[in-house]
Amino acid sequence: MTNRHARPDADLVQYLQEAYSLLGSEDGPQDEEACALLVGNALSEVEGQLGPVACSPKGSRVLQGLLKVASGDVLLSCLEALGGSQFVPLCCNAFGSHVAETLLESLMTQLKSNPSAEFLTELEEI
Repeated sequence: MTNRHARPDADLVQYLQEAYSLLGSEDGPQDEEACALLVGNALSEVEGQLGPVACSPKGSRVLQGLLKVASGDVLLSCLEALGGSQFVPLCCNAFGSHVAETLLESLMTQLKSNPSAEFLTELEEI
């Protein structure tokens, strides 16, 4: 269950903020594949702390930005990490609810742009 009162590691949130800021800068990745790799790597770093990061003021905003540009595989991994018994507490949190909404919106966007059978199968398994 997501501990809504757990604080995420400050260095981890800072890392996510730096990765997110690279997306819009001249020093950041310039093509879609490199952006997807950056986002995937950044989100894989928070895998064990995704709930606390999502439920924090700074972390939730950064996660929302990263989820909007994440690939389908990354979105599915995030859904799996935040799903199950953790999803309701996430949705009841003032900051986590925005992350949940962005995650679901991004998944719908992926489904509309790439309605592959493989993606749907993976989503159903979660």
